[in-house]
Amino acid sequence: MLTVYGSQRLRWAILSSGDAACLDVVEVNDILGWVAVEQDWEDLCERHGLLVMPNEVPSTVAELRAARFFVNAFAVSVEAAGTKDE
Repeated sequence: MLTVYGSQRLRWAILSSGDAACLDVVEVNDILGWVAVEQDWEDLCERHGLLVMPNEVPSTVAELRAARFFVNAFAVSVEAAGTKDE
C-alpha cells in the first residue's frame, strides 16, 4: 500500500446532499506545481474484482463516494517538492 511509503490516501469531497465532487477554482498564477494522483487499485479490486478497469466502474454517486485514491509521494513537481534539484 502506498501509505507505507508516505503517500496520502484520499476520497472525493461530496456534500451529504450532493451528487458530485466539490472542486475549487484557482487562478493559473496560484498553481505552484503538480502531484500525481493514483487510483487505489486494491480498494477498487476489492469492490469490483481483480480485472476491473476504471472505465468499467459505474458512474454513480455511491461509487464516487466509495472511490479512494492516493497522492503519490514519489511523483511531484520540482516546485511542489521545495527543491530545485531533479
